[in-house]
Amino acid sequence: GYKEKLPYIKEESISDTSINFPFQLNKNNLPFVGGLDIKGNPVHIKKVGDVTEYLKIKKLYSEKKYERCLELTKEIMLDYPNSLFNAELLYYKIRVNAKLADYDNVILLSKEYLREYSSDENVPEILALVAKSYSEIGVSTDADYFFDRLLSEHEKSEYAKWGYIYIGEMLEKDGLASRALSFYEKALKETADIEIAATAAYKLAYYKIFNDTNKIEASKYIMKIVKAKP
Repeated sequence: GYKEKLPYIKEESISDTSINFPFQLNKNNLPFVGGLDIKGNPVHIKKVGDVTEYLKIKKLYSEKKYERCLELTKEIMLDYPNSLFNAELLYYKIRVNAKLADYDNVILLSKEYLREYSSDENVPEILALVAKSYSEIGVSTDADYFFDRLLSEHEKSEYAKWGYIYIGEMLEKDGLASRALSFYEKALKETADIEIAATAAYKLAYYKIFNDTNKIEASKYIMKIVKAKP
């Protein structure tokens, strides 16, 4: 927008016989050690080479390639025994075993997780999975213990709502289907998660069709699923 002189730009002549490069003398720089881990030790780039592999695990899990996801998780945990992602790796290992219905391993790994990472944000999900695993293998006493922890310590978590559904399933297996209904209704009423709501509504509809033979009420629950998750 200027025809002649450019404002705010300083023109300097550069000598052909000199070396021209910027130089700054900073007298007030503080000592710098780079990133630190939770124990205060320096974190070097070569020690976090597992980042890429960890991202692969998340991708495999989202793609439902559970067997490959489990294999890769085991490989990373062997190659990087001191990984900064150990909590996340163990977390995915538990989730994958749950998807593969390997309940014994879910229980074993969950106990390690809850012992080592008791304050982790994923604890509610782990409590739900280990409780469900105990119920699946028929150990209701231990299942009740972990369900109680889930509902008392993490009542507001969405995984507590999954807990209601898992308790209902356990009661159905024990021949107490009518008692299970109250847990399905509680999950449906309290959750804001579409997946949980759809699962609870399906459980209620199924019961109304095959136990109550109340198909009109069953259709109401089915329509909730149709509207929320067609």
